[in-house]
Amino acid sequence: HSLIEDELNKFNFVNEQLVPWITILAIGSYIAYGSQKVLNGETTLGQFLAMINIYKDFGERFEGVYAHLRGALKVVEPLIGLVKMLNAGTDLEERMVRNTRRHIFVKNLLKNPGELAKREENIFDAIPITLQQVKVQRVPTLKTVEAQVMQGNIVLITGPHGSGKATLCSLLTDNRNPDMGDVLCPSYLRTLHVSYVPEMIAYLSLYENLSFGCDDMNPDRVRRIVQRMGLGGRMLRELEKDIAALTENPKGHVAKVSSYRARRRSSGRGQVTPEELSNDAEDHRPWFTQLSTNERKLLNLTRAFVLNPEVLVLHRPVDESDEAMTDKILGLLREFVQERGIELDSADYARRRPRTVFFSGGEVKHATLCKTADVVWRLSSAEDGLKIESNGKEQARHIRVSVESM
Repeated sequence: HSLIEDELNKFNFVNEQLVPWITILAIGSYIAYGSQKVLNGETTLGQFLAMINIYKDFGERFEGVYAHLRGALKVVEPLIGLVKMLNAGTDLEERMVRNTRRHIFVKNLLKNPGELAKREENIFDAIPITLQQVKVQRVPTLKTVEAQVMQGNIVLITGPHGSGKATLCSLLTDNRNPDMGDVLCPSYLRTLHVSYVPEMIAYLSLYENLSFGCDDMNPDRVRRIVQRMGLGGRMLRELEKDIAALTENPKGHVAKVSSYRARRRSSGRGQVTPEELSNDAEDHRPWFTQLSTNERKLLNLTRAFVLNPEVLVLHRPVDESDEAMTDKILGLLREFVQERGIELDSADYARRRPRTVFFSGGEVKHATLCKTADVVWRLSSAEDGLKIESNGKEQARHIRVSVESM
């Protein structure tokens, strides 16, 4: 990579010097030729000097044209990349096929509504999340996986390192397509994958990050969830600033203007002192640059609770948390399932669909995680594959439903 950059820099340097050197050579050649004509009386001194200026002016103009051409060529590579991206293949057709198979799965189950009505008052809430003959070639434990879980459960996906926990989480949220088989989650359920590595959207404010994807803005609910996650102090102060800005401009983007620029505009000065700039840089750095790794993980989980999907899939949410934080997060996951959301009006409970949680965890906190889970999916070895253990809560009888035809 460094060698390529060096060669590119040399090429650019030569291009930048090309026209000036051609101009110098042209003027030098004319001086050698024209001076002899002046001495021989074939041309006047004024004509000679005028011709030198013409060569010089022509070289400068050509250099300007050549500079524009070089600038235009710099655009070619990004345009080629953009065209490649616009014409790249997509998985849209595969997703449409998978979604059609889910529709067929649900409609076939609805042909026998009496069986579903025995489980839930709303028959749509009684349709299980099903894995049928799921196989991932490169993961030995995920070969011919058959599993089924009712909505409204907490499922622990556990196993040693490299056993396929992350892959299974991606399958459940349709972020990965199995090599064989079907992951049949009813398409009317919103699924959200919370990855192990937290992501923040740098150009959005803290509040906009936490409410990303939400149609119904509810600052009070966001504030309560942040407090329950233990994110107080500067995070709560930053959130309050964002909510205040949103109150002043409810339809607009939460503007982020550093205080030293605001002071400069309000005072009418064109400059700020180095002391002001230094103090401002210390006190008003972008909020996302001040986050610790633990705070990023908690904000990532907070955003998931705010969005409130019907199916929440988390990869290793508590593996690096201490005992107190582990208990807090597991307690919130239990509340999320039992109350069908966190910090929501209990009067609307019956109108909300059941919440289901899938979360993965390693062997270190296995006993603690199993106490929280209703069902344990254990990935142990290629021979055993996926083993299902129930923690006492009644599970659905495994129903095999064809998704090949209506």
